[in-house]
Amino acid sequence: MLRSRDISKKNSFILFSLFILFFLGGCATAGKMGNGSEEQILRSRISFLENKIADLTNILQKEKEKKQEYYSFVIEIQTALRNAGFNPGLIDGKMGARTRMVLKEFQKANSLPESGQVDKQTWTLLRKYL
Repeated sequence: MLRSRDISKKNSFILFSLFILFFLGGCATAGKMGNGSEEQILRSRISFLENKIADLTNILQKEKEKKQEYYSFVIEIQTALRNAGFNPGLIDGKMGARTRMVLKEFQKANSLPESGQVDKQTWTLLRKYL
């Protein structure tokens, strides 16, 4: 299961990569200054960086979509728990301590391993309450 903390790390890595690419892009073309006009070299650098920015933007969009899917899934879990008579607190799409605690209570009440994680057995029972 994808965690919010993992997504934040990925986004930080992507932004750091963009920062490095910006500076490495300049270093990679510095030796070519005598081979063409400075304007052509700068246009080439800009084009390279624009392509990298587009790639990273696409990656960030995909990560955002994954995060949204994760929040939607947690909202379903919280809703099912509430409908089953277990109060997870605020239905906010965050798998916090209270949601995990209530999930363990649900698992215990249904003779499942009390992991606080939504495995296949737990989800099979929970989704009946949606």
